[in-house]
Amino acid sequence: MEFKGYCIERITCKCNKCGLIFNEHAPLNYESVCFKTESGEKVFLPTYGENGYLDLLKRLVPSWNENDEITEPVCREFIARLNKITPYKIDFQGKTICPECKSEDIFVVERSIENECSFRRLEFDASGIS
Repeated sequence: MEFKGYCIERITCKCNKCGLIFNEHAPLNYESVCFKTESGEKVFLPTYGENGYLDLLKRLVPSWNENDEITEPVCREFIARLNKITPYKIDFQGKTICPECKSEDIFVVERSIENECSFRRLEFDASGIS
């Protein structure tokens, strides 16, 4: 399933180890949250709205109050509970790594904004949420 109409940042990167030039996409303006599947594919959730990131966070981690900071322990609990209702294991996006040699020694060559993008939405079984 895709969702459309969001802005993202397109980041052109160069690996300082192997020289590969590649593109990364990252959420922009807090409109969406990026996750990475165990196979390395990026999937996204809108930040707001029904079944968006903040809605799921409140429903999966009821001890979190929307006026509170989203701390590392809250994030870990959220990911653990989210993984119970997704068809594949996910984690937050994390650091950018070279797709060729897996180095984290990356140089950002260029940044640009892409409007009205569509992305693969994070899949989950909503019946598994109380």
